[in-house]
Amino acid sequence: MAAEVQLKVETVQQETQVVTLLLQELVSQHSHPREVEVEEDTLVEQLLRVLVVLEEELKVLVLLLEALEVLVTPLLQIRHKEIMVVMVLVA
Repeated sequence: MAAEVQLKVETVQQETQVVTLLLQELVSQHSHPREVEVEEDTLVEQLLRVLVVLEEELKVLVLLLEALEVLVTPLLQIRHKEIMVVMVLVA
């Protein structure tokens, strides 16, 4: 489970880098009005596709984190009970 979460986090980071690069390219094109408008549209389309993928990856990441929480919560409760027993035995 943790490996899946790590993989999704890395994927989201990579997609975020792609979005950043596309946005930088878009901004640089706006600073050079000579650029062809078709290229701008292509960049916007690429950016939208990447954002859709990023949104899907984030949804999956949220589901994985929720599943991880469901798995970890009982373990934490068991650990808390063990600590309480040790405290009672020590006292």
